Amino acid sequence: MEENSLCEGSKSYHADAHIYEQFCAAEDKPGKVQAFLMELLKGKSVLDIGCGSGKYMALLAPSAARYVGLDISQEQIALAAGKSQGMGNVELICCSAEKIPLPDHSIDIVISTWGVSTILEPERRSRVLAEARRVLAPGGNIYLVENDYAGEFEYIRGRWPDASMTADYNNWLVQAGFTPVAHIATIFEFSSAPKAKHVFGAIWGAKAAERVQRKKITHNIVIFKSTS
Repeated sequence: MEENSLCEGSKSYHADAHIYEQFCAAEDKPGKVQAFLMELLKGKSVLDIGCGSGKYMALLAPSAARYVGLDISQEQIALAAGKSQGMGNVELICCSAEKIPLPDHSIDIVISTWGVSTILEPERRSRVLAEARRVLAPGGNIYLVENDYAGEFEYIRGRWPDASMTADYNNWLVQAGFTPVAHIATIFEFSSAPKAKHVFGAIWGAKAAERVQRKKITHNIVIFKSTS
């Protein structure tokens, strides 16, 4: 299990799922990612790879015809299930995205909000993308919401001014057939600076907590797109 990270084995996704939920609640406080995705999936069947605790599911599913949330963490799926009560168009699946239990060409839109990037091994990431393309209907699209360069968030987690890790991953996506279609400047907003320190420290360790100075943290996002 990876410590001091948000890789797929991080305890923040599993035993400390409540920490990740607090992190997600503060993320993109202005709702810019939601606004971007909302217009794309109205009336569509949607697969959310790495749905986590269901933040985007709760926001986006009411606009979709069908919404399938998939995550490898049982703890995250349990949190998402609590948010999906009463939503008849939501299905939740706990499994690896390397083998998605859905038929070929059955999904109109695939989204993943920082999901694929939690997988460290490029060959496994490639299998996830191949599965996403397999289930995608003709004319469908895949949208990956990922981290862009610079900003306080990258600095706090130790990826700025040396942006090589973020650059390597984003360049890998381009080589895998994805195109950046949006760059979004947004913020995390916590209830207080101590709360922000606590959450970032729990995920990335003491050095990250020391870098947090306020309750609002700038965050640069890039959205990638690939077609069927």
